Amino acid sequence: MKLIAIAFFTVAFVSGCSKEESDSYGGDYDYAEKISLNTRQDVCNDKLIDFAYDMVEVMETSYSKGNQFCVSPLSVEFTLGMIANASSEDVRKVICEKLGSENLEDLNSYARIMLENMPALDKKTDLKISNLVLADNSFSLADQFKNNVETNYMAEIANKDFHSSKTMTYVNDWITKKTGGKIKELFKSDVLFKSSFIFANAIYFKGPWANRLVFDKVQDQDFITARGNSVKLEMLETKRDDLNIQEYGCYRTLVVPFGNYAFEFRINLPDEGVSCADMIKEIKTHGQMLRSTKTSLARFPKFVSSYSVDLTDFIRVLGLEEVLSNSLPELSNGTNPAFIDYMKQRCVVEVTEKGVEAATVTGVGGIGKLTTSQEFIADRPFIYTITEKSTGAVLFAGKFSGE
Repeated sequence: MKLIAIAFFTVAFVSGCSKEESDSYGGDYDYAEKISLNTRQDVCNDKLIDFAYDMVEVMETSYSKGNQFCVSPLSVEFTLGMIANASSEDVRKVICEKLGSENLEDLNSYARIMLENMPALDKKTDLKISNLVLADNSFSLADQFKNNVETNYMAEIANKDFHSSKTMTYVNDWITKKTGGKIKELFKSDVLFKSSFIFANAIYFKGPWANRLVFDKVQDQDFITARGNSVKLEMLETKRDDLNIQEYGCYRTLVVPFGNYAFEFRINLPDEGVSCADMIKEIKTHGQMLRSTKTSLARFPKFVSSYSVDLTDFIRVLGLEEVLSNSLPELSNGTNPAFIDYMKQRCVVEVTEKGVEAATVTGVGGIGKLTTSQEFIADRPFIYTITEKSTGAVLFAGKFSGE
């Protein structure tokens, strides 16, 4: 038998900072609730931030070929966590180590606390995280697996006739609802008909900029693309003087808060002459922030970015070959093994003068200068992320190249 696990996600933007660094600049952070992690969950969280930037690096160096992309590391992490609950002990150990947990219990507890707390952090933003496990009527899911994903991943679990068009409609309706209508389908009906079950993770994020933060639209602003061409783009601009700029060895990060400051849109802009790939390498070293300053002017593109990618090789590059080549013995009450054959993802991210809205679907089948006040003008390719402030968890990451 074959497995299809789907991960749907939305969010906003990421940057290259550690959890400690994200707490280092001033702001009205008392408005936002914070997620409290125990020692083991904190270790897992730090490792997952590393995992997120491993994913961004692979996208930049191996997949995008210098073009723009958008992905959701957190959704991949939740999907791998559900897969771990269906895997053999050996494969489970590999997944847990990659995601920073000593064992499945720690991995599940981290997922549970994030799923329980993140959507409630900011009443001004709309964040929905949903999980779904569907099995064909002929496929019996193991009780222990169902209990684990229902308790820790808050998954909806149901049996359906996978040879009925009604099931395809059910799945697509679920996708549409859970992603705020940004994504309406993931795969065609013939893929579902060949499957015995699917996993799905959906995340929807719609975040308005923080109170009193207003961006004006400015037309025909210069932007230098990844290929070195100069193009005219519509930009978002504010002369607000209290947005934070974090300065590192070869790049600067603009921090733009959403809602009540629980989530942040972070633009990582490499210094002139530095590539995004080289900047990502420095981000991954967790280099010390050299200085935090305030803006006199902030400007970045207004854009919509969409991206589709086959992530099967990505899983191999990250050292998770076992996930693709082994069966899932803990998934079923029966004797027929299930395997993962592919992982695909679709993303849409929209940045406007009002805020950010994003959605993504992942299917796993069958398996500058130092001054006290300065301008921040993103007029060349940059890496962006959407993060939860108190933990630094990366919901979304992407690159804007102007092309």
